[in-house]
Amino acid sequence: MTKTFLLDTWSFFRANFIAISLIMVPFTIPLEIFSFIYYQNMVGDEAGLASFLPVIVYALFYPIFGAAIVFYIASVINDRDITASQAWALGLKHWPSYFVLTVILILTIGFGFALFILPGLFLAARFAFSEFDLLLEKQDPLQSLRSSWESSREHFWILLNGGLIITFVIYAPYFLLASVLNEAGLYADILDPIVGIIESVLMVLYTIYAFRVYHYAFRQS
Repeated sequence: MTKTFLLDTWSFFRANFIAISLIMVPFTIPLEIFSFIYYQNMVGDEAGLASFLPVIVYALFYPIFGAAIVFYIASVINDRDITASQAWALGLKHWPSYFVLTVILILTIGFGFALFILPGLFLAARFAFSEFDLLLEKQDPLQSLRSSWESSREHFWILLNGGLIITFVIYAPYFLLASVLNEAGLYADILDPIVGIIESVLMVLYTIYAFRVYHYAFRQS
């Protein structure tokens, strides 16, 4: 099943690449540029809480395009394709609840990763359906977490294995290329925002994969 879902994920991503990019990059380009300029101009003495400003700014905007991607994927699956502006409008409408869910997931899964990584992987897989339950089933953040915890139980290994494979596919080429460029003395900081923009689009693979499993689980129930 994992292979089937991965192939479906790649087919969907490839077929909808332009639409996905149009939803993502109008946000990620300015966010990455802001982050790059901010850190480049930060003096060492300004470290501390101030260093988290780009992260906070990103977290404030993420619910808009993060939720927009979910609504777009659902619209394509249901043969009711929506435009980028329609997807953003839906993301903005659900900003409060999606923001709360995002913060809870960051804190919970982040804490899990701090505990020797494995708990973080476990929690990420078990909460993989939460954003879909929140946005598509109109559940509140806590209810969506409970629903995801229950409904993902039978599909845990599919979610975990697929997530790990996607992680390898996204990051292995990056680390290999960065290593080669560093060895050759060709890597420059200016590449960081470019990599960040590309990465943000590729990260949608996680959402597509989780949604494919979620949709399958929903039809089986």
